[in-house]
Amino acid sequence: MTCSLTETQVDGLHTNVFLPDTAPRSVLIIRTPYDAGAYRAEAHAWVRRGIGVVTQDVRGRHRSRGRFRPFENEGADGLATLQWVASRSWAGAPVILYGTSYSAHCAVETAIAAAEAGVDAVGGVSVAVPALGSVRRHATSMDASTCSRGWAGGSNTVKDPNRPAPQSLTACSTRCR
Repeated sequence: MTCSLTETQVDGLHTNVFLPDTAPRSVLIIRTPYDAGAYRAEAHAWVRRGIGVVTQDVRGRHRSRGRFRPFENEGADGLATLQWVASRSWAGAPVILYGTSYSAHCAVETAIAAAEAGVDAVGGVSVAVPALGSVRRHATSMDASTCSRGWAGGSNTVKDPNRPAPQSLTACSTRCR
């Protein structure tokens, strides 16, 4: 199966679209601060299996415009991307939000934003956060991102400590105590 690549901008965010030569069975969205171009080999592997892939640099990273502000724009930007994907002629298949590490955060925030906006375009969410190791709920129900904020721009402050973290994010490894 061959793969076509289209590079575009969605609301100023650099976006790569990898599609099979037939209608995709599903479409993965991967939003990342780590360089969307680095996912090229993985995208080709998915396309060989008939699955379309959309990779995107988050705001302010690599080829996307704006300023990178960890944990601030991922819901709104992800929702805009999800709606853009859902409006494409090739996206009649289920759309899966996919990611590991910070990309997992992007996927979860996009799913939350879509649910809050009443957008019924998420076919599934597949995430993993390897840096947390053995994951369990934190004893204080602290936002799990507080435990590992240092790698994401050096800020150890919580964006809005009064906003309850989703259950999927209220986990922290035992070494974060």
